[in-house]
Amino acid sequence: MDNQAGIWLAAVICTAPVIILVVFIVQRLLRISRNYRAVAEKWNGEYSSSLFAMHRRIQFSHAGTAVVFRVWVQRIFGRYTQLCAAWPDSELLLECRTRSAWDWLFEWRSKRVRTSEREFDSRFVISGEPEQHVKNLVTGGVQAAVLQIQRVNFERRLVLTFGSGNLTLVCRGSLREEQHIDALLRGFCELYDQLRLVDTSKIAFVAERSTSSMEPPTCQICGEEIMESAVACRRCNTLHHAECWKYFGSCSVYACGELRSRKAKLSDWKSAQLDMPANVEDDRTPKS
Repeated sequence: MDNQAGIWLAAVICTAPVIILVVFIVQRLLRISRNYRAVAEKWNGEYSSSLFAMHRRIQFSHAGTAVVFRVWVQRIFGRYTQLCAAWPDSELLLECRTRSAWDWLFEWRSKRVRTSEREFDSRFVISGEPEQHVKNLVTGGVQAAVLQIQRVNFERRLVLTFGSGNLTLVCRGSLREEQHIDALLRGFCELYDQLRLVDTSKIAFVAERSTSSMEPPTCQICGEEIMESAVACRRCNTLHHAECWKYFGSCSVYACGELRSRKAKLSDWKSAQLDMPANVEDDRTPKS
């Protein structure tokens, strides 16, 4: 009996630290999840996470544009934070990243765009085209917003890019406290607003062109016109072929990613100023 009791005692002593560590990790993950959920509620958005919180996601709307905030883990390079919002100028190519030792070493070979602020140029490397448009875009307000984002992210490396019609910010590391997460979102939205002040004419032109189009909507997955068997995204109301949605599994709009769809109704086609196909349900008629 003494030997058996000794074995049990040794087992308890050996496993106790492991149990305490597991409980600590679980409580820590739950606390971080509560912080992200609180921020999502503050921004009237939605929060989701994967198993063991390897990936976190907040989606909300700012200035009529969907914004996606993601945190993910890479086994080699650690955690990354990404913010993405749709941008109407798909032709603009721009990258603004934290300056590294390699940039100093190979500065003579780089084709960087310089601003009027030497201090900003000493901390960040800007490249893109058309060059004059990039210079006009990086105003004092834009620079202040970028510096604010870097301060919130504890001066860690960040990369800001325009490409394929999206404004994307990627930062090394992840934030855990509610006030820091909220400050990062506010910094990104301030950056977006400052950029809009510079590019207002471009945005107004794109918005006017999209609302006045009389052509049938195009499925973003297959590229064909949508004339029948249509479904609409529950979040952004974008029309898709029903078979294409089933194949793709979610909304094709990059900054949306909604997994749920619904049958296309008359209001979806009216919003596109199109005649309703015969097989589309008229949502103005009350159901029996």
